[in-house]
Formats: sequence, C-alpha cells, structure tokens
Amino acid sequence: MDERAKNGGGLVISEDVIVKIASMAATDVKGVAGMAGKPANIRGFIRKTAMPKAVKVSSNEGGTSIDVFIALLHGAKMPAVAEEVQQSVKNAVQNMTGRVVHKVNVFVEDIDLNRSVEE
Repeated sequence: MDERAKNGGGLVISEDVIVKIASMAATDVKGVAGMAGKPANIRGFIRKTAMPKAVKVSSNEGGTSIDVFIALLHGAKMPAVAEEVQQSVKNAVQNMTGRVVHKVNVFVEDIDLNRSVEE
C-alpha cells in the first residue's frame, strides 16, 4: 500500500487499485484480446486453487514495477502492441495515482485465433 501524508491526513492506494488501472490501460490498446495470467504459485497450478495473476505489482522507494500478462488478437504486431501497452500502463498508473512507474514488463501469454486485429 502507498501512504502519503498531507496536512495531517494520508492517502492509501491499494495494490488492487493499481492492478485494475493497469488492466484497463492494457486492454484499451488495439491488438490486445484481453488479460492472461499465470497461477500465483506452482502448488496453486497443481491444485488449481490459486487464482491467475494477470498483473503483478512490486513497489519500493525507487518506484513501482508492473508485470502485465496479456493475450493478443490474431495478426497483432507483438513488438508494437507490447510497446504501446507499456506506455499506456505507465501513463495511466502515474497519472491516476502519482506513483513513479519505472518499469512495465509485458508478457504475451496467448493469441486469440478466433478474432483478428482487422475485425
């Protein structure tokens, strides 16, 4: 959680909020079919108990690092879409929260072969 004291008060931003902002920003990019995800841990994968994480947020004094796991539409140019997702996520999180985002990693986990970019 991010805590900022101002005039004796404070602001707390849950990492779940950062996850939602990053997810919305990523799915707004043309060529992104949706969010994908990896199980939270290997035991969860085997037991199927852990929910997949489509966005992972790590924060420290130096700023925030975000990992985004996406699925692309068939025909999407991966490098161009990934770069646009990086910028979209970084700008959205910084503008809405005031947090410094120093890194956005994009992982292409799937391709939707039933839908294409041209549709």
